[in-house]
Amino acid sequence: MTNLIYLIFFSLSLGQFGRISFLNQLVNVNLHDILIFLFILSISLRHRMKLWQFIKKDKHTLLVMAAFTFSYVIGSWNFSNFQNLIGLLYLSRFIMYLIFFLCLNFWKKQEKEVDRILTSGFYCFVVMIIIFGSGQYLLYPNLRNLYYLGWDPHQFRIFATLFDTTTAGVIFAMTVTYLLAKPGKHVVKAVAAVSFILMLLTYSRVTFISFIISSIHFLKTRISLKYMSLLFTIFVGLLVLLPRPFGEGVKLERLFTVYSRTEDINQGLQLFSKSPLLGVGYNRIGFFKDKNDGKFPSHATFGFSSSYIIILASAGIVGFIAFLLWLVNLFRKGSSVSKTILILILVASLFDNVILNSFVMTLFFLMYYFS
Repeated sequence: MTNLIYLIFFSLSLGQFGRISFLNQLVNVNLHDILIFLFILSISLRHRMKLWQFIKKDKHTLLVMAAFTFSYVIGSWNFSNFQNLIGLLYLSRFIMYLIFFLCLNFWKKQEKEVDRILTSGFYCFVVMIIIFGSGQYLLYPNLRNLYYLGWDPHQFRIFATLFDTTTAGVIFAMTVTYLLAKPGKHVVKAVAAVSFILMLLTYSRVTFISFIISSIHFLKTRISLKYMSLLFTIFVGLLVLLPRPFGEGVKLERLFTVYSRTEDINQGLQLFSKSPLLGVGYNRIGFFKDKNDGKFPSHATFGFSSSYIIILASAGIVGFIAFLLWLVNLFRKGSSVSKTILILILVASLFDNVILNSFVMTLFFLMYYFS
């Protein structure tokens, strides 16, 4: 079990290098997907009925699984067998992640060393992602040569091994939040400072807004409004001082992404209006949407520019309410740091598909039990 956890953290640091795609990227399997499945299988074989009895007690998670599954089954008649298969693979992976979260909770209650194992794995992950992020920024400043594979160029921005600036930015912000909340060692604070700099160099405005809001939540009972205002001023000052090499992506005042996200969200709301109660089924969005006009593959085909719009369109109001209840339960039971990280993710998810991102979701589930 311990080795699998370390391998999951390592696989997360590999990002898109641990991904295998099939059927023109309709099906994607990440290395951490395989490891998560092995973790679930291992703990299931070891504990069997005891684990099942534990899972049955988590009504909120089971409600989400049931709502999303019901939505998928009801909508199956409107799609081909191939489309249903693709949707089933997406749904199965989503449910697998939720089961993984429950298994982590069960494992923590069974083993005394879980906190130490998760913390050690996390620090290894942080070191790796910092190395990869720094190396990418210095040696591989854009993804233009992979544009034909559907990746945005992200010129002169940090995207690390994740090939996406928002995903990288949110993960660095999660890291900063956790490390700054930890008492003590100068080394930890130094790592937090480096992570903060790398977060800034993603030029991800979604990340910046989310980090500010989550930080306000965390600091409001710890420091005065005067010091909070000072920190906010320093943060804005650092944004102004960021280097502005050639390229639209490093301009914080850029508007083209705002327009494209707004249009994309409108498309999602239109799809939601076709089946508002149960949605079209998780996740069949790609069969209603074509972002690439047949020229290049796209990594946004099965999503919209907001996780909430994805849930509304694919699982309807029923699935959306079940998901919100699950989130409220997570927030209620989480530690102060877990709540702050969850706020960070939830705010970012308003503008991008963050909470359903497999890297962010997996890392958050792991951090939830030791932060």
